[in-house]
Amino acid sequence: MKPRIGLVSFAWTADHPGGLRSHVVDLAHALCDQGYAVFVHCVNTDPQAPLFETRSWIENGIHVQELNYAYQDLQALPGFQCVDQAEVILCEWVRYHQLQLVDVHHTLYVGVRVLPVLSALVPVVATLHDYWLLDPRGQLYGFASRPDGLLTDEAWEAGVRQTWPQAYEKSRFLARYFQANQQLDPPSLMARWQAFSRQCLASCQRLVAPSQAAASVFAAHGIESDLQVIENGIDTDGISAGLSREPPHPTPLPSRIRLGLLGHLVPSKGQLAFCEACLHPDLKGLIQLSLYGSIPDTYQGDPAPQQRLQAIIRSHPDWVAWHGPYRRDQLASIFAAIDCLVMPSLWQEVYGLIAREALCYGLPLIVTNAGALADLAGRSRVFMLDADQPDRWAQALMAALDEGPLFRWVYERRQRRMPSDAQVRTSAACAAEVADLYQQVLVGHPSSLLSAAAVSSS
Repeated sequence: MKPRIGLVSFAWTADHPGGLRSHVVDLAHALCDQGYAVFVHCVNTDPQAPLFETRSWIENGIHVQELNYAYQDLQALPGFQCVDQAEVILCEWVRYHQLQLVDVHHTLYVGVRVLPVLSALVPVVATLHDYWLLDPRGQLYGFASRPDGLLTDEAWEAGVRQTWPQAYEKSRFLARYFQANQQLDPPSLMARWQAFSRQCLASCQRLVAPSQAAASVFAAHGIESDLQVIENGIDTDGISAGLSREPPHPTPLPSRIRLGLLGHLVPSKGQLAFCEACLHPDLKGLIQLSLYGSIPDTYQGDPAPQQRLQAIIRSHPDWVAWHGPYRRDQLASIFAAIDCLVMPSLWQEVYGLIAREALCYGLPLIVTNAGALADLAGRSRVFMLDADQPDRWAQALMAALDEGPLFRWVYERRQRRMPSDAQVRTSAACAAEVADLYQQVLVGHPSSLLSAAAVSSS
């Protein structure tokens, strides 16, 4: 009997590109390779799709169910955390497929209350890929925070008010309306949000963080019991195939250093700050920037930073090019067209998947020390920027070009010389560790549909 595992993640289809989708897709396939029967629940966020309808298909042996939902009916902040119909659909999904364990990789669009609801049926693992359970904007970024990185109540509410003004006002009204003692101030909206998240997480058998950096952020916010670090991994097969198809070196050799910035183009990812640093006149003649990814019209309700980025692209076509969104199967060809990958994140990255993929490909890296990116310090061909001081990035880059190793690294890359420490953790290694965790949970819970004997024989 194959163990029957459910993975819950809004990101599965190509409509949700990014590190979360890459991780869940790789994990699902690796678990299949290890003998698990894998069932995925994902979300279609097309607002025109019939609300709460589902469709199902089988993809390379993986059973996928997709739910139509995009918070069209949101009235107040509790609507993010509690989605009644999604809970009903997920419970039926668990029963119908006789799942024996569910690993929830994100509660966006299904609500964090689904954790205790599902825990009443089967053991539940929660893998924490960003900080949505602490802040509905997801990245603890964008407004003034304390020096220790913790958001204040005022900063938290300022972000929510900007992004969801109507839901914010309704939430404040409800908090006051349901306050038993009108002489006392009700708990802050941030305190309510985070307390409810902690309460729901307490129902899980295990909590998983992709890095020690992410685990530290959660611990600082009171989420630390049973929190286990299982580092993500990458699918190295596709990268190796891309390397095998590369020409010996670019022809003709470009005169400028070709820097690639990949991913969602939003302020928290730092591409705007990096482009503004590169406006320094001593840098523009040395570099060529290529941006890959979507540019949303606003960042969490604020159009100003997106307009600034688009203005730079329009005003400097000689050294900045935006190539639009990309598919994952285009990654190798993008890597082949650049000399160095830049990941200038300003938020506390929980892992930094694209940086590790580029490292495996042999590309030099320019990254910040934000979150788990700091773990790359000490690797050859990795240049670190200080995430707390983007105003000094231009000087740091000029020093690295004038006196530092960037030109040498680019030369070695163009000669297709791989660094000696290009090895990275694979998705198969990550899946093996995750599978061990699943078996520990299942053996400890004989009330689940899977018996200890079935686990030991798998």
